[in-house]
Amino acid sequence: MKHNKLLLLIIPLLLYSITIMLLEFQFGQDYVRLYLTDIIGPVRFYAINTTASVSLEWGSALLFFITLLLIDDRKKRQNEYYFYSSQVILFIYLGIDDRFRIHEYIGSKLHFQDAYYLFGIGVIELFVLYFLADLPRRPRKTTIYLGRC
Repeated sequence: MKHNKLLLLIIPLLLYSITIMLLEFQFGQDYVRLYLTDIIGPVRFYAINTTASVSLEWGSALLFFITLLLIDDRKKRQNEYYFYSSQVILFIYLGIDDRFRIHEYIGSKLHFQDAYYLFGIGVIELFVLYFLADLPRRPRKTTIYLGRC
């Protein structure tokens, strides 16, 4: 069982590395550099906010993923399993969205204010917190803290 969980961490990195090598082999180093280049801009700390945000979002996803792997009895703790899974997906997506400007792209293609898209994700997250994280059964101190954040 532990080996399967380790494979969940190793396989994506292996696939990423193989993809980079295949792209370089097929199209050359100049093409691959477009995807592997550093963020360079007109000032020293160009795009620092995006770098920090994406790091924190993906770091949160990693913490939720590790917590997910530590759930011992998935059948007994099904809501927790679904909650942690949803948070892994959410924070991976938010990091991808932050880095690659997905909601801005969708908003421009569909001609609506892109902030509404993120608002919708926030509303879904509230439902996830309420039902899957079982927020009503949490200590009052926890719900007050979440309300302040």
